[in-house]
Amino acid sequence: DLPSPVKTLSQIEFSNAVEKSDPILFTENPIISHTDFWDKIAYSIQTIFEYITMVFQPKGHYYYFGYDMLPVLPIQTPIIWLKAFVLIVLLLSAVVLFRKNKLYSFSIIFFFMSLIYCANIMTPVSGIIADRYAYIASLGACIAVACLLNELALLALKKFKNSSYDHFNTTSTIEIDFKSKTFLYFIVPVFCISLFYLPYNIDRSKDWKSLFSIFEADLPSITNLSYEANRIATKNYVETAIDSEDPQLREEYFRKGLKYGVNAMNIYNDGQYVQDGIIMSLYGLNDFISAVDFSRKVIAKFDTTEIGWRMLTDYYYQSGILDSAAMGYRKLIDLLPSDPNLYFFYTTTLQQNHQQEKALTFLDSLI
Repeated sequence: DLPSPVKTLSQIEFSNAVEKSDPILFTENPIISHTDFWDKIAYSIQTIFEYITMVFQPKGHYYYFGYDMLPVLPIQTPIIWLKAFVLIVLLLSAVVLFRKNKLYSFSIIFFFMSLIYCANIMTPVSGIIADRYAYIASLGACIAVACLLNELALLALKKFKNSSYDHFNTTSTIEIDFKSKTFLYFIVPVFCISLFYLPYNIDRSKDWKSLFSIFEADLPSITNLSYEANRIATKNYVETAIDSEDPQLREEYFRKGLKYGVNAMNIYNDGQYVQDGIIMSLYGLNDFISAVDFSRKVIAKFDTTEIGWRMLTDYYYQSGILDSAAMGYRKLIDLLPSDPNLYFFYTTTLQQNHQQEKALTFLDSLI
């Protein structure tokens, strides 16, 4: 029997079948679709402000944002002006505090400088924002908080010890009695901050136990907002299902691949590779008829879908519709001229359809 091209689905490099991020697509960052200069400035203001809230807000962090999780707002929107005001105040405070406490100034400037590359100013960033982008910048926030706690301790010393030193002078050598109220003024805020953030830290670390645990933790909150988050989940579930030898795991992951692929289509219906993932999920779940029917729809929209053509061509061959099968193989050769198996499939199908002369003519053209 002629080998089935669909039986080689596990050999398809589905990991390479992803939307390219160069150039970035609007599904990754909607600002790519806006050419107005002031729209870009407004989006940069929104982006930087999000990083400020992200540093101090323990919830709302996701493995991927993307369209439409931070919508593009025009520059005249009141919330943009309010966010811009907050950013300007922070930057001015760095200037004002420079003579009094250079660490404050350093922490603020360090924070903003660390975000320049990912602030959607110079170039749109994949995913709009990401907690990993804020990792370095968060050091600036940590320094600022440490300065503030130090300030509280010095103020406490001034109050309880009746010191006359300038509390902005952080270079003073001060003896702290660990049993005094002075030390409590320093340690209590540290303890409260740690106690507040610790449960969130533990919970988020648990979410990142594996790639799939982070999918299940984040997608319920963003499944109707981020096309890219669903696409990434679909891709990884299908890839893992294909490689798995555990029947139960294969079925579970193909079902999840199908689920998140459909979610992605509900957000954006023109993503080819998500729909390829749906085809593979249906086939992996042994729903061959649905896989073929969906392949027709995908081919009608994307004539270059390798997976769709393989599925449909195999269906034609198995059904004995050899003319259509031969046309499918010929199309696959155009798409994948470096796959030697397709030349065999095509010429053998022609021969079985009593078109031996056409097969020989094709082989002569290859020679």
